[in-house]
This record gives sequence, C-alpha cells and structure tokens, in this order.
Amino acid sequence: MKLNWGHKILISFILFVGLILYMVVRSYQNNHDLVAENYYEREIEYQSIIDKRDKTSLLKFDIKWSFDQEGLVINYPEMPGKITGSVLLFRPSDKNLDITIEILADENNLQLVPSELLSRGKYLIEIEWKSGREEYYTEGSVYIDK
Repeated sequence: MKLNWGHKILISFILFVGLILYMVVRSYQNNHDLVAENYYEREIEYQSIIDKRDKTSLLKFDIKWSFDQEGLVINYPEMPGKITGSVLLFRPSDKNLDITIEILADENNLQLVPSELLSRGKYLIEIEWKSGREEYYTEGSVYIDK
C-alpha cells in the first residue's frame, strides 16, 4: 500500500498527540515540591543573610566540611566565644531527606554527622552560627557517595 500525503499527515498528527500525552503523563509523575515551605518569608529576611555572609567573608578561616566513611565532618573555626547555631542539610530532590542539626562542636571544633543519617546524593548545606554577639552564615554543597 502506498501512503499518500493525507496518510502522512494523519500519522504525523497521531505521533504528535502521542508525544503530548506521554509528556503530560510524565509531568504528573514528577515531584514538584518547593525548596522551602516558607519561601516568601525567607526572601524578605534575605538581607540579614547577606549581612551575615559579609561578616563571614572577613574571617581568616571559614567553616569547612568533608565526607569520609564515618560521615560528614564539619570543621568550625576557632572563635573567642562558644559557637552555637544550626546546620541544615537539605536535598533539593526530596524534602523528606532534609536534616537539621544543632551545632555541637567538640574540643577540636569538629562535629560529625553520622553517615547513617545521610542518603546518597547531593546535599546543600546552610549553616547559621553565632559566636558571642556576632552572627555568621555559611553555605555550600556536598555529595554523599556511600
């Protein structure tokens, strides 16, 4: 059977409709969570984060982190006062894997987040910390490959 131009248009139309239906079905299967539930409130407070980040950039030594077999090791700088605050480890791909922990540095200014608490993948790190009256903010990312 020979296809004329009418058959070719019909086949093209059917393929196009099939492609659109496939894309609609796939879009409903994806997770569309927001990165933060209180997005607008955080946006309004963003100037305070900029100020904290500027103070952090003036320090000689910023917070560093690395991942080893035991877990995520966070190295805090030596400060005159005790360091307090919180560490937010969040996964952009799944908010159920987000972790918030309190800063509890040992005598060597190190803190270990056990690998059992972390899943394989990329985490974004936001650390809001305070030493004395000064508030600081550090952010970055780490890939967990356990």
